[in-house]
Amino acid sequence: MASLLDAAAATPVRIAFYYERVPDDQPEAFIDDILYIVERYGDHPGLFRHNGAPVVFVYARALSQIPRETWQTMLARVRAQTEVQLIADSTDVSWADLFDGLHIYIPVSYVVSGTDMQRIYDALVLGAESRGKISSVTVIPGYDDSNIGRPSPTVAPREGGRLYDTLWEQAINARPQWILITSFNEWHEGSEIEPSFEDGYFYLERTAYWSRRFKEAPQLGVWLATTSIPPVAQPGSELPIAAEFLRKGDAAALEGTWFTPAGWAAAELGARSEPVAAAAGLRRVTFSGRLTVPEDARPGRYPVRFLLQADGGTMEFDAEVQVLGPDETPPFTGAGVWADLGEENAEYGLYLLETPDGRTEPVTIDGIPARRTVGDPLAPKYLYFDVADQFLYGAAGLEIEIGVEYLDTGIGTLRIEYDAEPPAGRYATALSVLLRNSGQWRTASVRLRDAQFMNRQQGGADWRVQVSGDLAVRRVYVRVVD
Repeated sequence: MASLLDAAAATPVRIAFYYERVPDDQPEAFIDDILYIVERYGDHPGLFRHNGAPVVFVYARALSQIPRETWQTMLARVRAQTEVQLIADSTDVSWADLFDGLHIYIPVSYVVSGTDMQRIYDALVLGAESRGKISSVTVIPGYDDSNIGRPSPTVAPREGGRLYDTLWEQAINARPQWILITSFNEWHEGSEIEPSFEDGYFYLERTAYWSRRFKEAPQLGVWLATTSIPPVAQPGSELPIAAEFLRKGDAAALEGTWFTPAGWAAAELGARSEPVAAAAGLRRVTFSGRLTVPEDARPGRYPVRFLLQADGGTMEFDAEVQVLGPDETPPFTGAGVWADLGEENAEYGLYLLETPDGRTEPVTIDGIPARRTVGDPLAPKYLYFDVADQFLYGAAGLEIEIGVEYLDTGIGTLRIEYDAEPPAGRYATALSVLLRNSGQWRTASVRLRDAQFMNRQQGGADWRVQVSGDLAVRRVYVRVVD
């Protein structure tokens, strides 16, 4: 290690430690390791520091080894003995309450699931900045672990550099303090930017280009927190719409405008501003309104756009509203999304995701189309669902209802598990229902006040149904409780 630091000291490069595992799950081992790192290498000129203190990144696996309340005690003991900046690997922003900052080691699971990375980056930066902590996000050139024997390989194609460019641009737009790259030379996982026979110096050249862009980017102190634009509507309906931002600085300097299709109307209710983190100088700014769909609107998909003007620049947010036909009726009143499952799912802002541990097949039972779980008869089975981000992403403060219409066959338990606010986590249990083998179609529903819905479950899902045996499901929905 000393030789590596010596070499770095002779260049602009600086070295940081990445802490992957707590030996034997023992808190004392972590404390001893961090104190050793700082004592042995803390003064070396080749070490990366922030505000004069050495920086150590802490991997998600290490976080999972120790209970959260124990981490709080461990970090307090470390800080009582030395100065060090500890950066947690998690999209659960509540870790920023304990650590000195946040990062993601590798965001490949979000990339391959098609998650909007701008939202992931924005949420991570907001979580850190609102607590006065270090914000950092990670970009990748691609990923491919199909050659190392893993049972379910993960592949994120490089697309000739387009993925790298897209992630860099989104990362810069989030205005983090740092941007990380995974990786320089993890060849076995196909994430390297090191010069290669196939790509030459292409990725190093793109890194130099985007690094300059990052350093030259103006300080834009505004981030999208959430949007609420119902993805489905009936002709003649009036819908509540909102776009919420976190602003560092003068909230009055923000101007927002809704753009709708010809013949539609958006009654703007103005902007509301309120402090959310006074110490960090943050305010929540909400632009709300009412969207009116014409009585004669034809079935189809229509674009809705929100334009924000801030700090001499603009930010655009595009959404889509599907106008329903006369034979398309929601299973609820008010704002919500649903899916009717079958050979071809009819999805209205709520999407069934097929994942390695959540596979289904189409079935028809007494003339009723549905989807049924498949897989290892000895393993739990899941159905994963994703709520349209434009409708609910970061659902804090809202009461929502989840409903599942299922065929009550077999003996066992049906569970609804959802992405919840901290500390409950991304697989919080919302409801457990005993299956009684009645042979009847039944509906299980539950209301929640702490749903987060930030695409953190397998495949980028927001919630799932878990069963021990086979289960047929014909309809699911998520609605906002009036």
